[in-house]
Amino acid sequence: MGAFDDFGKKISDFAGNTLQKGKDTAETLKLDMKIGEENDKLKGLFSELGKAYFEAHPDDFDESLGALVAPIKEAQAKIQGYNDEKAKIKEAEEAAKAAAEEAERQAKEAEEKAKAEAEAAAAAAAAAVAAPVEQAAETVEEKVDNFAEATGEKFEEAKETVENAFEPVEEKAEEVKEAVEEKFEEVKETVEEKFEDAKETVEEKFETAKEAVEEKVEEIKEDIAPAKPVPKFCSKCGSPLIPGAKFCGSCGNKIG
Repeated sequence: MGAFDDFGKKISDFAGNTLQKGKDTAETLKLDMKIGEENDKLKGLFSELGKAYFEAHPDDFDESLGALVAPIKEAQAKIQGYNDEKAKIKEAEEAAKAAAEEAERQAKEAEEKAKAEAEAAAAAAAAAVAAPVEQAAETVEEKVDNFAEATGEKFEEAKETVENAFEPVEEKAEEVKEAVEEKFEEVKETVEEKFEDAKETVEEKFETAKEAVEEKVEEIKEDIAPAKPVPKFCSKCGSPLIPGAKFCGSCGNKIG
């Protein structure tokens, strides 16, 4: 019975020790979590402190902090360079937009000018037709008045005279009409040719401006493209690499 009592006591002691160790482990984990939280706070505070110090002493910082300040200044310089490139891209886009607007304005001016020339030609043609018709009407009116004064015996003669007077008027009207139509077609063709020439010139200028902008954007993209990082450790054996080496000095693995 004594052996069983000793065995039971050992089991009880083991269980008690295990339970105590579990409690100790839980407390340790809680303390580790609190330590981690405080460390996170410290990181944030150190970051804010460093930022405040750098802003207060951008050029008169302590020499011992040079290794920390140099990367900050380098990053600021890169950010400024990227902002400058963005400004160049925006300037190129605005130039292309201005060129397109100018081309559109020129096209509109050419169209308005062609329309004005066509209207002026039509007005001149109408005036050319109206003058002989008015003159013929006056001639007819005059002959009618003469006819009214003539005696009945002269009726047929006056009638024939009036009809003869109308014939050249009608012939003249037809001639003037044909001349006006020919002139209008000539003006129309000239206006259409000028409009097509202006349209082609505007399209060529727009394409040239567009290609120049696209080339400039591609050049800027190539200039600001991030450089490929140089590995510091061998990807095969993990040994440190010599800057500029093409093969690992430890295992001979090719770099890159």
